[in-house]
Amino acid sequence: MMGLRVTGIILLLLSIAIIPLLIYGVGVPWHAIKVFAADVALLTILLVILLAMNGLLFVFMSFRQNNMKIPIGKP
Repeated sequence: MMGLRVTGIILLLLSIAIIPLLIYGVGVPWHAIKVFAADVALLTILLVILLAMNGLLFVFMSFRQNNMKIPIGKP
């Protein structure tokens, strides 16, 4: 399905962009975030990991569904 593939790519791009956007938005280096706001850094890293895994799963599922030949409406 094309929808799953597009969603997966969007999630992958979002997971790549989260940490640089956080650094730019806050205006401090990542090391400072990790030292002084360890909970925010941990939650951000977990969010990036989950988004990346979800994006890869969606892309994998879309390629897997394209390879299956399922006859629809035929016994």
